[in-house]
Amino acid sequence: MNFFVFLEKYFWAVFILGFLSGLLFPQFGEHLGFLIMPLLMAILFFTFLKIDVGEVVTKLKRPGLLLYVAIIFLLAYPAFVYLAVVCIDADFAFALLLLAAMPAGVSTPALSDIYHADVPLSFCIVVITHFLLPVTLPLLLLLYSPNGVSVDALSIFHSTVLFVFIPVILSQLWKRFFQSTIPRMRGFITGINVLILFFQFYVVVSINRSLIFENVGHVLIAVIFLHVFFLLSHFIGYATPFWRPQKEKITFSLSKTYCNNALATGLALTFFSPHVALLVMLSEVPWITMQGPSHVLFQLCRKYKKE
Repeated sequence: MNFFVFLEKYFWAVFILGFLSGLLFPQFGEHLGFLIMPLLMAILFFTFLKIDVGEVVTKLKRPGLLLYVAIIFLLAYPAFVYLAVVCIDADFAFALLLLAAMPAGVSTPALSDIYHADVPLSFCIVVITHFLLPVTLPLLLLLYSPNGVSVDALSIFHSTVLFVFIPVILSQLWKRFFQSTIPRMRGFITGINVLILFFQFYVVVSINRSLIFENVGHVLIAVIFLHVFFLLSHFIGYATPFWRPQKEKITFSLSKTYCNNALATGLALTFFSPHVALLVMLSEVPWITMQGPSHVLFQLCRKYKKE
């Protein structure tokens, strides 16, 4: 087993190591916040090397369905979550708004393969939700930004356009002019992304180290409620296309639940408070721990459908 295969297989341990490193050795990471967004662009670049955007576009046979789901996922659901929680904790509500507003995670196709869902459909959802993000996210932030928080929607629009479209364009140009390198790169692309995410966790935790130690109870409560949020996202993703086949409903459920929380963390760290960034970053905990329950949940759905 080579190094990159090891990273891919034990990604959860690498993420935990990044979290612990930030707690134990914060003196380096607390000054490196400016690298978060460039590294997120690198993640998208490497991920979209695996995706042929042109081929995905040709598979969009049901644009009405995808547009309907995108509106629910990127606008209606984030607004609902924020309004439901804001009266309890404004920062946590805003963190949930950011998470709920994120596009489908770039790992969704891999998860769809693991859960025997619709992989081509998951590619379409990833591409479409990322392309719509520069419009939907600034709109949500203008409508629901917390009191006392100044949101520069135009800057966020420009940032999301840059962070999403530049990696996509560069990845497609790379594939066009350096196609022969792609097969050799596939074996370590995921491992590289794991390393980048390790660094992101390290930096975010380093910046928030004192906040974590001062609010251990708050952090634990936040993790518990984030698990509830993930369960709710599963339900919303599954129920939104209620008339579609089981395989597609599971695909949409995965796409909504396992969103691009790395992008959410980077945006929170760049534009909002460290406390909000920490709450968003903690979503990596249920991202890891919910894999088993997700499998059981889908097995029960399939069993119920057969009966």
